[in-house]
Amino acid sequence: MARLPRIAVIAVHGIADQQPNDTNRAVASLLAEHFGQDGRPATYTPFESHTLQLPQPPVYPAAQQHQSLLSFEERRGYIERAATSKGTDRDVEERLGYEFMRMQLEGHTSTLDARSYETTVLRSIRRPVPQGRAAAIEIIEAGASAPSAPAHDAGPADGERQVVDVFEVFWADLSRLGSGALSFFGTLYQVLLHIGTLGRQAVDDAATEHPDSAAWRWINRCQRWSVRALTLFVPLLNVLLLCIGLAVVPAAWLLDQSRGGSIALALVGGAVAAAASYLLMRRRVPTSPRLWAAYAVLSLPAGAAAGWALSEAVVPLVAIAAALWLVIAGIMAAAGHMYQRLRAGAFTAAIGSTAVAAVAFMVLLSVAGEPRGGPLSVALWSYESATLRTMQVVFSGLVVSWFVVTLCGALLVPLWFGAKRAARKHTDPQAWPRARAALRTGRLALGLSAGPVLLLTIVLWAGVFTTSVERLHVFEGQRAADLVPSGGLFLRTVPDLAKATWLDRTAALDDAARADAALNIAVRDSAIADSAGQISRQQRATTQIAERKADITMSAADAAELTVPEYLQALLSASVTAGAPVALVLGIAGLVLLLWMALPSVRTEASVRGAYRNGETRRLGNWLSRGLDGTRSVIHLLFAAGILVPLAGALTESLVASRLPWMPEGVSNGIVGILVRADLLTYRALGTIGSLLLGSAFVAFGLLAKYGGSAVDVLLDIDNYLRTRPVDATPRARIAARYLSVLRYVASADDDGAPRYDGVVIIAHSLGALVTADLFLFLKHETANGRGDPALARLGFDPGGSVPDLAVTLFSMGNPLRQLLNRFFPHRYRWVRAVPDNAEASLPDASSRPHAADFTRPDPHRIGLARWESAYRSGDYVGRSLWSDSWYSRTLGSDDEGSYGEAPLAVVVPPTGSPQRGVVAEYCIGSGAHTHYWDPSAPDIADRLDALIADAKSVKPVGRPPSPAP
Repeated sequence: MARLPRIAVIAVHGIADQQPNDTNRAVASLLAEHFGQDGRPATYTPFESHTLQLPQPPVYPAAQQHQSLLSFEERRGYIERAATSKGTDRDVEERLGYEFMRMQLEGHTSTLDARSYETTVLRSIRRPVPQGRAAAIEIIEAGASAPSAPAHDAGPADGERQVVDVFEVFWADLSRLGSGALSFFGTLYQVLLHIGTLGRQAVDDAATEHPDSAAWRWINRCQRWSVRALTLFVPLLNVLLLCIGLAVVPAAWLLDQSRGGSIALALVGGAVAAAASYLLMRRRVPTSPRLWAAYAVLSLPAGAAAGWALSEAVVPLVAIAAALWLVIAGIMAAAGHMYQRLRAGAFTAAIGSTAVAAVAFMVLLSVAGEPRGGPLSVALWSYESATLRTMQVVFSGLVVSWFVVTLCGALLVPLWFGAKRAARKHTDPQAWPRARAALRTGRLALGLSAGPVLLLTIVLWAGVFTTSVERLHVFEGQRAADLVPSGGLFLRTVPDLAKATWLDRTAALDDAARADAALNIAVRDSAIADSAGQISRQQRATTQIAERKADITMSAADAAELTVPEYLQALLSASVTAGAPVALVLGIAGLVLLLWMALPSVRTEASVRGAYRNGETRRLGNWLSRGLDGTRSVIHLLFAAGILVPLAGALTESLVASRLPWMPEGVSNGIVGILVRADLLTYRALGTIGSLLLGSAFVAFGLLAKYGGSAVDVLLDIDNYLRTRPVDATPRARIAARYLSVLRYVASADDDGAPRYDGVVIIAHSLGALVTADLFLFLKHETANGRGDPALARLGFDPGGSVPDLAVTLFSMGNPLRQLLNRFFPHRYRWVRAVPDNAEASLPDASSRPHAADFTRPDPHRIGLARWESAYRSGDYVGRSLWSDSWYSRTLGSDDEGSYGEAPLAVVVPPTGSPQRGVVAEYCIGSGAHTHYWDPSAPDIADRLDALIADAKSVKPVGRPPSPAP
């Protein structure tokens, strides 16, 4: 019996929390259900599954990666390599994207991965296409006046069957959000902080086109130091601040013990000795079993004994302080070492800031003075006093860090004009549109990162301060008046004591005034109820009277003296400056614009089935286009909220408001009055947030983690794919290793030595389409540079650049290459489009006829594909068309036409110089957003996938790879 042709279908999922084998099952279900309807014989036999264990060696030979723990330099070697590359213009355009991926892959060692990738393959027999079936697509070539006659794609002859194996490239487990509120907030911080780094990468890429421009050098410096301050010093100083504050709890317990100093030094000495012994033994394992056992057993008690003996010669307070600071230093060193895997320079920043804080604490402890009454012992009072003052020092470092973030970010605005002047001198007229798009990305990333990080940090600290004081009873014996004298050393970085006192007193008196007004209303209601004989109403009014009197008494007591919790509240208020209300309004406005852009698309998700009519799809496409045009406004709003307004608020308040005594009896109506009202509003809001979190922190954080997890998971997928660290296991390298394990199997021979498959169809959605394009671009250039993979010879990706005999067709859906990646990283994805959308002009309205402004890119032959088809929905906010412009209709018919049953119009674009015509095609399948491509609501996808499978064997493979580039 003759061997049946075999077609491999490789399904690659997109973002969100997928489960293993969900994607290939969705493809199999789509084919089996769609072509088994209407009482006709099923095209596909029932799918059977079997499991494969595929080896996955590293994609690229691991290179030696040596970087000092003290270095702040990020991984930017790909830029220098790309800048020195030579070749054709198209080679140079592709080089930056290739070098970026090469950098992500070259350090991968597979230490975090299993040595094999387990996947399930679903197998079916495809029967011949039934006669009389409607055409899958109606074809119109770019620039043609009318579509050609509908026709079937060339497929197997009648009576010929095909074996169809559906594989899956599963990668969601490599980028998955953990469970619980702690994991949620840790991941959220990680994503928000890395967004700033992505903006720096876009600006670095753009600078490669302007190597001799002074403006671009300064833009690079400002962007880099703004991101460094935000991603290094801000998070690490916050962790240090938390460690210092929480250390008061064990200090109070130890100081209450008769031998507290000895206990503290013994515990820490034992831990240090055990850790040192372990590290020494790892470096040089003792040859003697007895010596090995002695190290393990005696190190801890020996260190504890040494600590106990040392404590006899030290004042207990000093011994406890030294022990606790050794613990703090250990925590910060561990945190810095772990964070170093994600951020260069983290270890240096952690150790340096801890050393400065420790020296400041010891100095402040020595000058702490005596307590002015109260229940605390002298030692505990001195420790808490030194701790509070040290927290002020660390907080001052935080304020300086935020000032660097906002100042360097704000300098990007005037430097934009310098970059524009430099672009006018460039030989390429398209250099400025690309540069402008990259600069927008840099500003957007700073705004998206800095604003939410500051807001989230302040909210969390409001809860921490309130909880620690109210429930842990720390600092309860301290007086705020002893912290910082008015006009003291830290006047510009911590709140003036007189200002904090005025804010608290004014807020308390406002509360008392409101309570008094409510009391008068309650008294009036009680009198009315009494005259009317309404007993129950009078009882309620009496209760309200008692409550309002209690509120007045509490507010009066609150206004009498500034407490430590109230000073900490003022500390937080000062950190967000008087511009906080304005920044919050601008940030919300920017987010509302984004939601407004996506609102109609999201609404259609619930009713996507049958949403094919041309009029609806055009309207939805135009709405999304206007929303994408509006991203410029979103960038301005978020950048102003996260960078410009906080800087302006800090400078204005420092130069104007702090020069006046706090506070005049009446608030003026000028700029000082506006600042004072903003300060008071912020102070009151933080107090309210702290109280709310005190009572319901676990509930609030749990609900946020539960319902916000999906959004964070999506952001995490995108963020992880673009990461360059950790060096030995970047997420992209781990994804590529799995992908290549499937490609190697598909390109291999079976047990008889015959080719395993006769055709390959890759169906990829969203980020999966991006992964596929990046990987094939990388493989193509590796082959051109003489490296390649011998196991991929049938695909033409071996070191010798063999002529391939196995054609690969890519069928992408909701592909983000043009709409997102080329828009925000125009230089890295220049091979997709020379000028990104919105860089020069707004997007055009829906066209009555498809056309392509630049149909030479992306060229599938350049990345080793024989054919590339792309489907999209008109409201897909992630990815729409790649080649055609403003085509959001399903057919050429009227607004009421376009329903399923009419063949969708496919724009076919042959790349320039291609020996094949019809190698590129794309089509709009109706209205909708970014999901529901895999289910029965998208019958066009099932039709087209079936046609590509039928035609896979007859597709001509691509030619040789591009010319080598040194």
